[in-house]
Amino acid sequence: AQQSNDNIMKITVTGTKSESTVKDYAGSVNVIDKEDFDKSPSVDIRNLLKDIPGVTTRKTTRSGVRGTPGISDVNIRGLDGDRILFLEDGVRLPDRYELSVYYNLGQSDYVDFSFLKSTEIIKGSISSLYGSDALGGLIYYRTLKPYDILKPGSDFSVEIPINYFSENDGRTFSNKIAVKLSDKLSALFIYTNEISYATRVAAPSKYIDKTNNYGDNLFFNLQYDINDESSLNFIVNDVNRSSRVKASEANLANMTGLHNKLVSNTITERTKVSAQYTYEAQDDTALINKAQSIIYWQEGVVNDNFSRTIGITDEDKIYSLTNELIGVNAEFNTDVMLFNDVHKLTYGFELSENDGSRTRRTENLTTGITRTEKDTPDTKTLRGGLFLQDRFSSGDFDFTAGLRYDYFSIDSKMDDEYNFAESDTIEAADDSYQVVIPKFTASYRASDDLTLYARYSQGFRPPVWYQLNASFENPIVGYISQSNPDLKPEKSNDFEIGYKLNGDHYETTFATYYNRYSDFLDTFSDAGTTIIDGREYSVFQTQNVSDAEIYGVEFAGIYFFSPKKEGFFAKNVFAWSEGNDLTENTPLETIIPVTNNFSLGYAGQDDQWQASVSMLYSGRPRLKSDYEYYIPSTYLVFDFNAYWRVSDSITLNAAVNNFTNQAYFNFQDVRGKDNDNGDIYRFSLPERNFQVGIKFHF
Repeated sequence: AQQSNDNIMKITVTGTKSESTVKDYAGSVNVIDKEDFDKSPSVDIRNLLKDIPGVTTRKTTRSGVRGTPGISDVNIRGLDGDRILFLEDGVRLPDRYELSVYYNLGQSDYVDFSFLKSTEIIKGSISSLYGSDALGGLIYYRTLKPYDILKPGSDFSVEIPINYFSENDGRTFSNKIAVKLSDKLSALFIYTNEISYATRVAAPSKYIDKTNNYGDNLFFNLQYDINDESSLNFIVNDVNRSSRVKASEANLANMTGLHNKLVSNTITERTKVSAQYTYEAQDDTALINKAQSIIYWQEGVVNDNFSRTIGITDEDKIYSLTNELIGVNAEFNTDVMLFNDVHKLTYGFELSENDGSRTRRTENLTTGITRTEKDTPDTKTLRGGLFLQDRFSSGDFDFTAGLRYDYFSIDSKMDDEYNFAESDTIEAADDSYQVVIPKFTASYRASDDLTLYARYSQGFRPPVWYQLNASFENPIVGYISQSNPDLKPEKSNDFEIGYKLNGDHYETTFATYYNRYSDFLDTFSDAGTTIIDGREYSVFQTQNVSDAEIYGVEFAGIYFFSPKKEGFFAKNVFAWSEGNDLTENTPLETIIPVTNNFSLGYAGQDDQWQASVSMLYSGRPRLKSDYEYYIPSTYLVFDFNAYWRVSDSITLNAAVNNFTNQAYFNFQDVRGKDNDNGDIYRFSLPERNFQVGIKFHF
């Protein structure tokens, strides 16, 4: 996504739960706001994050019965999965789910980006403010309010963005209607429709499955302004997406077993209802300067269903993942005078309970037999946290000290559908964890333009419900998975130093970091063998397997040849990192290869229009010497982006991606995949494609 010319002066709230500029935040944060969204025809999470150093995504392409289509993971500085926390307006997205190498149900499809005002990306542990799962970083989505769409002085405004993407013949249409109902009451309604088909990649056409993707998403925000200091928002958010994939003849031939037909239908739904209270004092002497609280209910459902024919047997598989979440959060800001210095205190609490369940039902249409089972027991996960943070200054130095107490418990329920009797010898376990997590940062304002900073923080991630308890048997291949009630939480110690520089012609950020991790969790670790009914089975189990380290360097900079930050400019984004499993003394496979993205462009007066050409280089991944899967080559890809604000009511944008039509890969997309069947290019990135968009705002 194209970003504005003053990124370093944007306001971030997420990093400290209080307002500061990106320049003044002692750590690595990126803010992508609605203005940035409007400049790009494609606002999905892969496009959103592609210009941020040290961040990438992992896309899952259905391979037989394995995996659901779409972006399954975000990788920040070599960590992904449950080590990255996703929040929308302070509410966790529904839990992801993994089962062995077969299923990786991510969280990206739960979010419609047309509903968003901004997205903030925090790199490095932020557990001291947000608790468990923020071990590697945080992605915070902030939704729109009525006055984000209402034009100044208007009681009624409409915004209609329409976009087309040639890579999958995709179209998106949104209708955003904002109305001022009275002096105190306003409302925002958004409807988004999405349609797309199979992505055009470098693979031969015989390996391209027939794909149909649809989305119908609704958003409603009713705002009541109680007085000049406080407001109440009632928000309903409903995302409904589906993806139907019919496997091609060539892909059927490459599957295990005699597959004659495989048609999958993945339905992703999320409904969230919340009430949010916001207060900001007009009087500087008030005891509480700002306050915010939210109470919410949320349900996330992924139905990963498929029909198949194996030999002469017809089957319908109905796999359903459900997460129901209720909770309440509150945070407060108070300024106090201590030792002649103003201390800006941020404090609050979070409490939530998630009820998770995943059921597999198999209907044998040939025999008429139906079987229902669960590989993980139904589980209630209780999370609670208390946090306190102090921000203060002394001369040209700014300091932040934070502390959080976190409580996490898992309550599992045994029932007839849990697969206990079939393969597990360990009863489903309950567990609880408590931890205190500190953070300290210091920054030095060397001049009006330059800020130097250092950051230390700890991270914490307990095992989630599908890691603690699992019972799955595959008699065809000959393996089982088992529960492990003795798991310990993952922990981290993060160190980072860097600078942020902002001048008339330029802005740059630099960071170097070293992160040390202990008790890393491996969700499919080899646990030996066992004998079942006289047959030997391999046993796999989630285990604390290793200590690890990840270190790296990141740089982002832009230089304008005019002091007004317009006209010709050059931009560069660079990221390099290495990671090691210190127990096995091998490289970590989740590390992002070295990347450098160099751009040349021209920005019109008053940001009226912009055009740029970018050149993205990616190196080879660093892997262990006996790595047995496909290793993609380095690549160099050229893209073109442009936008034009025709008037206050019309904005045009366009992009041409992969201009030279390279066949190339994101390593995370093919990690752990081989090319034994010659179909690896199914997982390549799109061939040359274009995107166009228009936005009307009246």
